Amino acid sequence: MINRFLWLEHLRRHRSRIVAAIIRHLHDSDVHLMDEKVYLQAMNDATFHLDNLFTSLEIESQTLFNAYTQWANDLLTHSNASSATLSDFFEAVMEVLLLEVDDIHFTTAHYQRIEEIISQGFSQIKSAAGSASSAGTPATPLQDELKRYTQHLLASDRSGAAKLVQQLIQDDVDVKDLYRHLFHPFQIELGRLWQTNKINVAQEHFATAATQYIMSLLYEHILSLPKIDKVFLATCVSGELHEMGIRMVCDYLECCHWNTHYLGANMPESAVIQAVMERQPDVIAISCTMMYHIPKASHLIQRLRKADIPIPILVGGYPFNIDPLLWHKTGATGTAGSFDAIYETIEVLTGGEVLEI
Repeated sequence: MINRFLWLEHLRRHRSRIVAAIIRHLHDSDVHLMDEKVYLQAMNDATFHLDNLFTSLEIESQTLFNAYTQWANDLLTHSNASSATLSDFFEAVMEVLLLEVDDIHFTTAHYQRIEEIISQGFSQIKSAAGSASSAGTPATPLQDELKRYTQHLLASDRSGAAKLVQQLIQDDVDVKDLYRHLFHPFQIELGRLWQTNKINVAQEHFATAATQYIMSLLYEHILSLPKIDKVFLATCVSGELHEMGIRMVCDYLECCHWNTHYLGANMPESAVIQAVMERQPDVIAISCTMMYHIPKASHLIQRLRKADIPIPILVGGYPFNIDPLLWHKTGATGTAGSFDAIYETIEVLTGGEVLEI
């Protein structure tokens, strides 16, 4: 992969200069009049867009770039920014990159590949806008409880949300159902509310931290369950701070009688490899939420393979739900998109029996 994408590495090495040129192109002579805070935010946003573009090119996934452009367009739309902002940015990207073509490090063919992926990304935004569905959300278990739980936490009422969950436990609701139908759907709704500018970052972080706390109240029960002699070791890649999903997966698997060993967010590769060597798990799981962290997941898997660790490796997170073939490109053993699918997959991979749960 490295040899095939030397041109991308060339662009990445010059990313800061390219980003600065894009900002100048977008703001013309006004760039010198920009407030420092506004300028730095513009630089951060441009870097974020470029990182996702470059990652889509490296892993050769038009699907992921389409999802990214749709997400970014929706975010800008609901933040009251101009609907042309994202389009203007990528037009500026093409103008700036045209000046980078040198037929040695970055050729016309490379430029045309970037032009193609961007063009297709924006074509699907227009298609999605014209085919928006008005279908309602199907009824799900704990639907009313989810609504009340959401209301509590959006009102900063952690105590009320905790009492709701404790009452559900007293009513003999299966703890696994709390993860399936309450905690996980709530986190998805929380992300949607932030993306559509209905809540701010502080509210989103409070609600996530509150849910982590409420989940911890269940640990006395979860950890008291009998366990089989199998270990599921999970980690986030280096730089990845979104850990809620993989944390919930580990809790769920504990309810399925597995032992789990969760290393946490932002784990250095060397620390992961050392933990694997010491713990000797039956399955390794690598979580990656941000698209531009996918190459880190691939590199970690390569290092684990080179260390002759013959353990199944699963990958998961938002990008792998969007592109069903992405797991194969990372060198992983597989992926699974739901709690039950993960449980069934690890039992099959380890020669176990899938129990009715």
